[in-house]
Amino acid sequence: MSKVENSSAESGQVKVPESVVMTVKNFRSASDIDNFYRYINDNRLRREAKMILDTVVKAITPPKRRRRSKRVVH
Repeated sequence: MSKVENSSAESGQVKVPESVVMTVKNFRSASDIDNFYRYINDNRLRREAKMILDTVVKAITPPKRRRRSKRVVH
């Protein structure tokens, strides 16, 4: 391990290169995303792409916590 990796591992923080960091604002303007949208549109794959993205979002979204019903004491 290099000195930089070792110090970041000790502190519990992970160093992420600035090129990897995406904000919501610049996500849609990224060239890869633009090319993806263009490919989907040109090949008329909107329905299939939506089905795939819905499946991916459902898989990565954490399950909602259920509320416990309140006990009524009479």
